[in-house]
Amino acid sequence: MWTSRSTEAYLTVSCHFIDNWQMQEFVLETCSFYGQHRADNISLELKRITDEWGITQKVVAVVTDNGANMVSAVHKAGWKHYPCFAHTLNMVGKDGIKAVPEVVQLLEKCSSIVSLFHHSMKATEKLKQIQKQLKVAEHKLIQSVETRWNSVFYMLERLHKQREAVTTALCLLGKNTLCLSNEELSMIHLTIEALRPFEEATREVSAEKHVSVSKEIPLVSLLLRAAAATERQGTDALIEMHHYLEEKLIPRDQDPLHWWQEHEQTFPSLSRLAAKYLGFIASSVPSERILSKAGEVSD
Repeated sequence: MWTSRSTEAYLTVSCHFIDNWQMQEFVLETCSFYGQHRADNISLELKRITDEWGITQKVVAVVTDNGANMVSAVHKAGWKHYPCFAHTLNMVGKDGIKAVPEVVQLLEKCSSIVSLFHHSMKATEKLKQIQKQLKVAEHKLIQSVETRWNSVFYMLERLHKQREAVTTALCLLGKNTLCLSNEELSMIHLTIEALRPFEEATREVSAEKHVSVSKEIPLVSLLLRAAAATERQGTDALIEMHHYLEEKLIPRDQDPLHWWQEHEQTFPSLSRLAAKYLGFIASSVPSERILSKAGEVSD
């Protein structure tokens, strides 16, 4: 069941079966649906459609979302009901996001950023200009939709890919408060990686020309493994990052390597990053200094 932009309700019924070992799909009817969306009304309409096609006794099962009225309507019609796996994944994704307050706050900020570029022609043009200068894909930002959790995934993924262009555009527009910090970008990355398996599973089971029902149990098993691994890594990393940010700043004239040596056991993950990246130098002066000592002149 769906509602048009003019708030008119419709019911669409499709049928799926195997013929000569090929998946077949047909739309039986799309009709206006009047009255309340009660289970009795929906059940009567479903039976009317299957009776007209002469397939009422051939229905093996009916797949709908998890709405109580839809489930009850199928049972009242005397058929077996199977919940839409994609809809179940949708609820899991939404509940998982809501369970982390920091992510909820971050999503609100990300939505505000996207809204700015969607509703301001000046902001849109500025972003395009920066994208051209940076020679990155001139893609529009994606706004999340309440009814589709994977739209959150697509919004975060697009924002992360366009983070440099978005940040530059926001600064030039005087919207510095909307700029994403390194910590927020790190959280976005972790959230994307946590949601990616669910997005892939949703696309996998949404196929129409391939068998999908037999994939549900294997996919659930894989998702449980992926979620367990990601939650452990993500949670540990976030906790470590929060504790690190709460540490007092050291004076500029002190050696940060001494600090990391003393706190290596407290921040094991961050210590590995520090050991990897703090070895970089900010200029080529050291190599030029060697040439100067040798009495040579650098190019």
